[in-house]
Amino acid sequence: MKKSLSILMFIGLIVVSGCSHSTLKEAIDNSGLAQYDEPEILYRNDDEGIVIFLTKDAEGSYIVCRGTYTKKNDRFKVDDSSHFARNVDIVNKYEFLTIDSIEDESNNPKRFIWGGVFHYPQAEKVQYIINDEEGNELHQNSTEINNKHIFLDTIPDDVKDLHEVNYQVLDAEGNILYDQS
Repeated sequence: MKKSLSILMFIGLIVVSGCSHSTLKEAIDNSGLAQYDEPEILYRNDDEGIVIFLTKDAEGSYIVCRGTYTKKNDRFKVDDSSHFARNVDIVNKYEFLTIDSIEDESNNPKRFIWGGVFHYPQAEKVQYIINDEEGNELHQNSTEINNKHIFLDTIPDDVKDLHEVNYQVLDAEGNILYDQS
């Protein structure tokens, strides 16, 4: 009887936990998003449910992926239908900036700018300007680069019709290390 009860409790635990995992890395591993290499988490935000990680694609090239996840009762579940991947060159000087969005239940997408700055060890922040199609400035901000070379900044809801983004990579003193204008 005790053995049957233990088995039932184990099955119940599996059903309750569903496809969630005890760590975010486990959830990424089992999502299929990092099926060719171990993922290295570069950025995560539990409040927003955003994760950015480095892995490899089927050809063995490095890719940076942005995914979404939920965290409930200290269990993680990755949404494998809402992701973005980009090839990156981690050997040479390489930087990128991406405008991205994530839909929520209210059909009000959360928009943000994120990217990576690799091989500029003194890089501290990214300063960017968003312009509309006529070249008028819609939004300007700067955001810190984390110790894994990734940055992310939320775009205000009132900024619409994004056309062009210019950005600069700056060191701690404000010196320009890279300018994409």
